[in-house]
This record gives sequence, structure tokens and C-alpha cells, in this order.
Amino acid sequence: MKDGTTIEVGETASSTPKEKAELFVDLFGSAYPSQIPEDCRFQSVINSKMSDSCPNVLNEPITTEEIDKCLLKSKSRPVGIQLIHNSMLRNLSKRNKCHLRQLFNILLSSGHVPDQWKQSIVIPLQQKSQRPIHLPPNIAHVLPVQQAGFRRGSCTADHIIQLETDIKLSFTKRQSTVSVFLDLAKVYDTVWAQGLLFKSARLGITGPTLTWIKEFITGRGMCVRIGDQESQFKTIENGVLQRAVLTPILFNIMLSDFPSHQSPTKTLLYADDVTLYTTTRSPADAEITLQPALDKIYRWSRKWKFNFAPEKSSTIEQVTKHCQNLKKLFTIIANTKHGPPIQTILLLSKSLVRSKIDFGLIAYGNASKTNLEKINVVCKSIVRNILGSRKFTPTEMLYAESCLEAIAVRRGWLTSKYIINLGHKPNNPMYKKARKLYFYPDLYPARSSPCLATTMEKIKSLDLDTFSDITPLPSHHSYPPPSRPPECRTWWFPLSKKSAMECEARIVSTFNSLLAEQPGSTLCGYTDGSKSSNNITTCAAVFPAIDVIEAWTLRKDSSVFPAELQAINQALRFVYNMENSLHAVTIFIDSSPAIKVITSVDPAKNEAITDIRELIGSLKSSGTRTTLAWIPSHVGIEGKVLADKRATLESLNQSVLTLDNNLSPNEKLSIIRKSWAVDYLASLKKCQKRSIQTMSSLKPREWHRHKNRKIAICLHWLRAGHHYLNSFAQRINPENDPSCRLGCQAIENSQHVLLACPVNEHYHLEFRLFLAEKNLEANLDNLLGLNTSVSIQTQIRIRDLLAKFLAKT
Repeated sequence: MKDGTTIEVGETASSTPKEKAELFVDLFGSAYPSQIPEDCRFQSVINSKMSDSCPNVLNEPITTEEIDKCLLKSKSRPVGIQLIHNSMLRNLSKRNKCHLRQLFNILLSSGHVPDQWKQSIVIPLQQKSQRPIHLPPNIAHVLPVQQAGFRRGSCTADHIIQLETDIKLSFTKRQSTVSVFLDLAKVYDTVWAQGLLFKSARLGITGPTLTWIKEFITGRGMCVRIGDQESQFKTIENGVLQRAVLTPILFNIMLSDFPSHQSPTKTLLYADDVTLYTTTRSPADAEITLQPALDKIYRWSRKWKFNFAPEKSSTIEQVTKHCQNLKKLFTIIANTKHGPPIQTILLLSKSLVRSKIDFGLIAYGNASKTNLEKINVVCKSIVRNILGSRKFTPTEMLYAESCLEAIAVRRGWLTSKYIINLGHKPNNPMYKKARKLYFYPDLYPARSSPCLATTMEKIKSLDLDTFSDITPLPSHHSYPPPSRPPECRTWWFPLSKKSAMECEARIVSTFNSLLAEQPGSTLCGYTDGSKSSNNITTCAAVFPAIDVIEAWTLRKDSSVFPAELQAINQALRFVYNMENSLHAVTIFIDSSPAIKVITSVDPAKNEAITDIRELIGSLKSSGTRTTLAWIPSHVGIEGKVLADKRATLESLNQSVLTLDNNLSPNEKLSIIRKSWAVDYLASLKKCQKRSIQTMSSLKPREWHRHKNRKIAICLHWLRAGHHYLNSFAQRINPENDPSCRLGCQAIENSQHVLLACPVNEHYHLEFRLFLAEKNLEANLDNLLGLNTSVSIQTQIRIRDLLAKFLAKT
């Protein structure tokens, strides 16, 4: 905000930064409700729960592992009042992290929050609303909590698709669907502090944790900074910090008792967005069922001090308008003389344009082709501006050169990704509807098929078990809270793999000495996973002390990481099935991610992880202590070498031991991605341009890029055949002269300019000599990087020589 600009509010005029800061702090402070009468009954429950001394897992001491995990996930944010950046906290030494843990535990047990943690700096930004953006101290974000974020495994697309599916179902019954969309206004700013504490207490949050939360959300203050001037701090009585890790959880607690309704009225709730809809014979009948539900929601909002904002929505027209505005931005960037290279601008386009289109595309992509083409036209225009393409360049050429795709193609991939992930989330609200659609697609006529139907048929053709015939049973494994250590121990070799590869003899000696320190009653095993060039995935487990060497072949298309997990699973299963119980077992593994995911408290995405956790728990119950130990691979450790050889041998000579493992979501998506890429590449190759016909995959060819944008555009013109040479100008206007502009009588085309024009002969010499040195013919395919048999290094060198020629001529 410029100095000297006067701001007038009512009869008050502010011109200096200090006056403006004081003006804004009063303005922003009015966004938070104040002077809300206290409820004596609520306060009685809160006081009783804060003094409750019954054991509660939430009140257990914070561990160093929790702090490490939270610091690892912390983002780079602006510093607050304490001037402590998250990167400073992430780089603390072990000793300082212990001090940080002690500090957190003292604050948690005493229920105290330092005053500086509750003070925020607000920097005014020009926007439509008057909601302040806080800069709270970063150290307040690090305090670990047991849960974080919104509901795991759910996203906004779930409700959009669920509503679309129900609408299509009502079409099949000749019924109407009437929806009401509500948006809670400024939910974080207007959270009633006492009501939040009451609901937290009713949900089982007691003792020091409840006391700490009370301290965290009450007695806060904020000031406004303009330039180097700050206002006085203003006290905030209600609301929660918008950027604190704890805030989404507190908000979910506040909405935990949102009113539910009986069929046929349905409620979809995501954060502060509420969708209420019902299906009736005629739209007029919807008032009978929706009005009582709306009255119930209104009474709930009045009780808990919430207000509803005017309708906010996003339509295809708004998406198109947004893309048109971005088109102006990319036109300016692309025409800047000293601007970024094309690849950087394309990356920016993916971040700004494609991200906007992707949101809700699975559902709105089922709209009419006329509406979708409006977005397609704008997107193609943006790509043309970025690539510098001429108006007549084929659309397929634009997509091939930019590594982008049309909306319909993009939607196919996003829908496949959504369906595969949904098939592994039985608790997702959309799971049952999608599963029913998967097995009974005939319930919907062709004209009323939901947005997932077409892609589901494609997935079925790939023979992927997306939705199980039988609903999976819940796991018996109970996830320990983060404050408790995992049920198995972990051990890490003292040297990294890079250091280990430098001196194998030293590594073997070090490992043998460490192995000798193991108790004599400990059984040591080694596991390994492998994948051969013929796409066969195997795993092996070795127990040298008892002469056990076993190997298994996994299901086709399994990747190496699940093979590592299956090897651990089979090794532990072997130990569990032994007649005599062991005192301890140690499994040596060369995959550190496998150990980390097994010992994590996060839900498993692979069935082998769940089985391993259950086996570790069962072994612990029978008195066997399990240790997962990481050792570097391929350094001569005997047991590891045996496991590696056995897994490799199994891929060549498969035994009868096969594992009917289910593919993980990532493995299924890999199969679908390959199929999707093949189909998309085939659709691009309908264009007969040589540049597209020589494509073997959708990956960008490095030698087609250049850091100089003008050179990159010239190369693109030459590959596309749509350039500013006279031969192409005559194709556009037959009256134009196609002869060479340098005085030659030959037609001015790519072949002539790059290879045959006598005026440029001395410029041709350098790359002609290079082509002759590499035994390559001097033709357009070799010059423009369209000969796929040439090595990458040679292609890049030819590109650089051609760029040098273009720059000189």
C-alpha cells in the first residue's frame, strides 16, 4: 500500500501507515463475533472434563518420533512474531529436538500456551472480502496432534459424483431432483469458542489436552502491519486460526452434530459447504420434504452461532471465463522479449489452467460437447500462444508438442484414477453407489448413465479387480496412537548405502560384529524382492541358521515394492507357524521405505502391510519380539546375497509357490496409464505429421526442447511444417511467390533452407560434417530429431548445431 494514499471510512481519514494499521485492525476485528453470552451448562461440562483425571490417550506425553513426523510435513511459511522459520525447526539437532519435546510436554501437561503463540500479524491484501490472513508463529504449528486434516480418504469429488449419480438415477425413474446449496459464512472466524470446547468435552477430549485447547483458542490477539508500522493488538474472543494444523480438526468437531435427515432427503457435507437434496415426482413436491430439513438446519445454526453466506457456485461458464483471463496472462508472458523458456510456461499453464479445469471434471465432463468445447477452444488457444504455433497447426500437433491433452482424454484418466482409488476405500460415502454401478450398469439407460459408467467398462476390459465381489472385512489391527511406540523394533545400519558401496569388506566385517551382538535365541532372516525384464515379480526369504530358503512368484504386473513387503510377510508367517515359539526374530531388509510404512500409524494402502502388522501383533502376544532391520544391498552380506540370488532364480525358473496377491491402487493405475497412453497416442497418430508418426510414447523428447524460446519456436514450426517460409505462404494464398527470398529460383521450403540453399552453404558445413562423422544422411528427419534410431546425445548435438544455424541466418 503506497504511502500518501488517503483511506476514508465514514468521517475518519487515514493517510499515514500507522493510522491505516489502526483503521484496519478495527475493521478486521469486526469479522470476529464478540460479547456472546456464556452458557452456564456448557461451562459446567467443560470445567468438569478439564479436571477429569481418568486415563486418556490424548494426554500421553509427546514423543520425539511425533515431532520428527510433524517437522517433516511442515511447509515453508512466512515467519510470525517470533521470527522462527520452519526450516530452522526441521534442522534442529537431536539434542535440541529433545529440548523441544520437553517444552511441548510441559506446555501440554500444564495446559499452557505462551502469549506469543496466540498473537498474529495481519497483512492487508486487496480482495473482495474483509477476512484477515494471519501470520501466527510457526512453532505453534509444530505441536503434534493425534489427528490432522479433514477426513482421510475423501475429497470434494465424492459428493459431486454422488449428487450426479443420484440425479441420473432419478431420470431413470422419471423423477426430479431438487437441491439446496448452503455455505457457512466465515466459519473459521465465527467459531463459538465455548460451544467448541463443550463439543470437544462431549467427544472425550479431557484433562490437560482440553485445557490446552481452551488456552489455544481463547485470549488471542492480532495486529495489522503496513510497511514497518504495526497497530496495537486487538483481543479476539472467538474464532480459530485459519492456518493452524489443529484448526480443521476443531472445525470438524464443531460440525460433528450437524443435523441428519430421513430418506428421501440427503445431506452432503464437506467442510463449510452443505448440499441438501431430495428426489420427488415433481419439483413442487420438494418443498414438503426440504423445508423441514432447512428449518432444522437453521435452528442448529442459531444454536451454535453460525451464519450462511450467499450462494457460491462454479459453472462451466465460470471455468471458461477464468481460462480466458489466464489466456491474456499467457499471451503477455509468451510475447515478452526476455521471458522464461517454453517448458517453464507450459508448467505454469498446468498449474494455473489445468488445475482449474480438473476440479470437478469427472462430473461436469459428462456435459454436452458444445459446452465442453468452449473450454477446449480457450485451452488450445493458450497452448498456441505458448508454443508460438501458427493458426493452421493441427490440434494433435499442439497436444503432442506440449504433452497436454483434450478435456475428454484428461477426464478419462482422472475418472480411472478416482475409480481405482475408490475401490480400496470401503468407508468412502461413494463406495456403495460406485460398486453397485460397477456390477449392475444396466440399471441406467445409455442416455442417463452416470459419469463413471463409461470408464468402468474400460477398466473391466483390462480385467482389473476394481471392486471385490465380497465387501472386505475390517482389519483386526488396531493402530496405536502416535504417542506410543510401534509393536516392532527398528534397527538401521550405521552407514548409508553410498558409503557402504565404497568398501564392501569393511561393511561385511561391521555387519558380522553387529550380528554377533544379537542374543543367541534370536532367529535372523533375510528378505528380498525382484522384478525381471520379462515382467515377472518374485520375492524370497532366507533363514541361514535353520537352512530355510523359500521363494514365491507374485501376480503379474506386481511391482518391486509390494514384492519386498510380501517377502517380509512370508518370513513372519513362517516364524508364526513354527512349532516352538521364539524369544526374538530379526528380519534384515534392504528397503527402508518398507520399514517406514510398516511402522507408520497411517492406514495401509497395500494388503501386505495390514497382514504384516497383524502378524507382528500376534507374535508379540505369543512372546516373540520382532525387529525390522535395514541393511544396504549388494555389499556382500551373506544372507542378503542368498535372498537376492533366490529371488532372481525364481524369476527364471518359477516354482509352484505362487502368491495370489491383490494389486495395489498404484499397480492398477500403472496398468491403466499404459493402456490410456496407448489409446491416446493412437488418436494423435491420426494426424499424418511426421513428427507425430515417429512418436513411440507420450514422453517429451529432450532434443525437441531448447532454452532459447525463439529457437524452440522455430524448431516447432519446422517440425510441424507450418512456418513462415514462402512455400507454406503459397499454400495459404496461391498468389504468393514460393521461390527463395534470397534470390534462388528453387521453392523455399524446409529442405531448401536447411540443406540446399547455396547462399547458406557455408552455414550448412558444420552440421553436414557432424552428420557425416556419425554416418548419418543429411536429411530433414536427422536434422529435426525425427529419426528415433539416433542416440540421445547425438540428437542433442544436432539440435544445438541447427540452433546455431538458425541464430546466424
